[in-house]
Amino acid sequence: MNDKGPSLWIVMACLLILGGLAGWFGEQLIGAGGLDESSADPLAEVREQPDIFLITIGNLRADHLPGYGYHRPTAPWLTEVSQGAHTFHNASATSSWDVPSLASAITGLLPVQHGMGAVADRTLSKTRMELRTLPSKATTLAERLKDAGYNTHAIVANPHLAKDTGFERGFDTYHNVGYARAPRVELAVERISADIRRRQRPVFVWVHFSDTHAPYRNYNPFLYTWVEGYDQYIKARKKDPELSKLNRRALPTLLMDELKRRDDLAAGSDGLTYLASLYDSEIRFIDDHIQLLYGDLGIEDEDLVVITADHGEEFRDHGNLGHRMALYEESVRVPLVFSWPAVWHESARTFERVSQIDLVPTLAEIAGAPIRQGELLARSLLPVLDGGDFVQDHPVTAELTHADGSRLLAIYDDTNKLIMDPQRPDDLQLFDLTADPQESKDLTAAMPDYSQELAAALTAHLEAAERFNNGVIEVELPAAFVEQIRSAQLRPTVIKEDNL
Repeated sequence: MNDKGPSLWIVMACLLILGGLAGWFGEQLIGAGGLDESSADPLAEVREQPDIFLITIGNLRADHLPGYGYHRPTAPWLTEVSQGAHTFHNASATSSWDVPSLASAITGLLPVQHGMGAVADRTLSKTRMELRTLPSKATTLAERLKDAGYNTHAIVANPHLAKDTGFERGFDTYHNVGYARAPRVELAVERISADIRRRQRPVFVWVHFSDTHAPYRNYNPFLYTWVEGYDQYIKARKKDPELSKLNRRALPTLLMDELKRRDDLAAGSDGLTYLASLYDSEIRFIDDHIQLLYGDLGIEDEDLVVITADHGEEFRDHGNLGHRMALYEESVRVPLVFSWPAVWHESARTFERVSQIDLVPTLAEIAGAPIRQGELLARSLLPVLDGGDFVQDHPVTAELTHADGSRLLAIYDDTNKLIMDPQRPDDLQLFDLTADPQESKDLTAAMPDYSQELAAALTAHLEAAERFNNGVIEVELPAAFVEQIRSAQLRPTVIKEDNL
């Protein structure tokens, strides 16, 4: 436990001085012929603008993956990939629901800056929606890479990311398949795979899956090896005349708002065990399809692949079910894996805390489009990926705005984490994530001064962040698409992509 005040995350002046000295000495060496061909990077050609593939998965909490200590083999392919990759074990999403967290992942901005987490999208009619849009001044990763010479493509399975919301900016092709499952995503990939495989220019491809979003379907071959009595449980409830219609329905047919009304999903119940197992089977399902994606896209050792998630999912860990409820680790701790076998030959692990916003400066630097210092409250992870020391030069934070406008904020200081309600400054929660990874013991009473100092640092950091004005648009969309957003429905629906 760190019982001192917040470190303020490194004095930048020291870094600038050291950086200046290093640059001066470098100039002297180069000017004196200190670097010859034998000292040149043998992988320079491979490292020069590699093809970059960003794979994001909706609702995938890190601690349900074997590489993060989970007891079930939910992701054998991802486990194999991580054997020769760099895994960040404590990566945090900027929010606990998809729109603000994905906006952060593709812009490098915090939710308070891009504003995409302020309110939910609104249904105006059966075919009209009011959607929030990314600020016009928020540069997307695709825009940066396109300016650097990349061909850019996106295939996303999330109706919130409709065209004209700004998520499509910078992409040569942008396909939104709604909340379709992985096979439908693969069909969209196949439509453009020839262009991607041609590799006439470096490519940047973003693929987003949503299979781990409710309703959780059962991936039968694996569900039945993990739990016993599932079918009997479903059948018994279906035949019980004393139960309501909702409580008789099979778990894989239920949306999250329906699951929350069930009477059999309390903490420790058989129903919750089966529900979490269905979720795990969805992870296993998506893992198989990510492996297929490697073949569809022709991914090779010379290509950089980044695999992460937008946020996690709660299974009564702190009483909640689903997401967009809180900022505990089950909601905001996400997997983050960088795989570039031709450059990073051995597996590596980083346990220091990093943020989702760090993706943009990292990938931009690798692509030859470095971001000027001070433009983002994020930093490139490339020095760490290349084996250098970890430098924490900005605090890692998370934000959540509920549908009623109330907010929650979180900040990390080393292995400590503070959660606060800005409307109730004395309503603080402090956890030591090393001694108490389940966040079950609040330490604010034992450390009131430190808690208040962290709360003040969090407030100051977010208040100082540059804000961008985002907008709201009304769009005409297919009725099925509007219904998907309204109910977060994942049932198979045919939606014409040109309208998305």
